[in-house]
Amino acid sequence: MTYPNAAKGVKKIYKGERYGLVASILVIILGILIIALYAVADGDPAANANSTTASIGIAIIAVSIVIAALVIVEAILTFLGLKDASKDDETFKKAYYLSIASLVISIIASLVSNTSSTEGSLLSSFATSFSSVVSAVLVLYVIQGITTLSEKLNKTDMADNGKSVFTVVAVAKIGSAAINLIVHMVEAGETVTTVLGIAELAMGILSIVGYFAYLKYLKKATAMLEQN
Repeated sequence: MTYPNAAKGVKKIYKGERYGLVASILVIILGILIIALYAVADGDPAANANSTTASIGIAIIAVSIVIAALVIVEAILTFLGLKDASKDDETFKKAYYLSIASLVISIIASLVSNTSSTEGSLLSSFATSFSSVVSAVLVLYVIQGITTLSEKLNKTDMADNGKSVFTVVAVAKIGSAAINLIVHMVEAGETVTTVLGIAELAMGILSIVGYFAYLKYLKKATAMLEQN
């Protein structure tokens, strides 16, 4: 292998994304269980508890624990994958350092947010926003890193595919962020709400397409790096 560290790293990132996909599916199942709980309990699980609501409640707790575990595993694999890949490519190194910065800020924010101070609240909000931006940038860095390695290996098809996936993911991320910003800045009239709703739906669909394109690209990149 020409880039053994990148091969090992991208493989870990791919595994992490698969765990993340399972977690996302479980989140949908969790939502269905919560809806079912309130439907069975006539909107008040505490007042109308019975054996059925108890069973659904246990299922909700179990699914929630599994989701949390999968998210943690995904984060660890992604972090370790970036660390490995950073040894073979500068773009992955930038992503690795950025992930460290995000982790440090999140830890500080979690410690400060336990206080009732205004500064703690602001830092917590900043950390949440920063983490969202970082997660989007990391995906773009990973795609760019793989594309760069593909070009070095003269894998033109993979490089071109990477540029296409990068464009789709970038448009989806930037578009979603722009819409969220507009929603908070513009007064919601009927026409504006309709337009923004359609735009959000379009960006949502594009995000799903981009995610699966990214997942497929990671799989192909793993094979490419292991075979070259």
